[in-house]
Amino acid sequence: MNSLTPKQIKEYMLEFSPKSDGYVLKLTRSQFEELVEDAIGIDLSENPESNGKRLKALLKSCTDDQVDALLSALRAI
Repeated sequence: MNSLTPKQIKEYMLEFSPKSDGYVLKLTRSQFEELVEDAIGIDLSENPESNGKRLKALLKSCTDDQVDALLSALRAI
């Protein structure tokens, strides 16, 4: 669990998935999975949802440290 508010999650979703179409930046499914695995050590390959939904779930469930690492990795692209 982390300290993000629903407003912060919404802002991050707008930053990384602005079209609300399931895409995160211009990453393919496998690229997003690899980024998440490298940044925070979580395997998303079994999750069938869109990258956008998976990102939102991560923002809600990860620790503050994991969120920081994930956001840093996404911003480095």
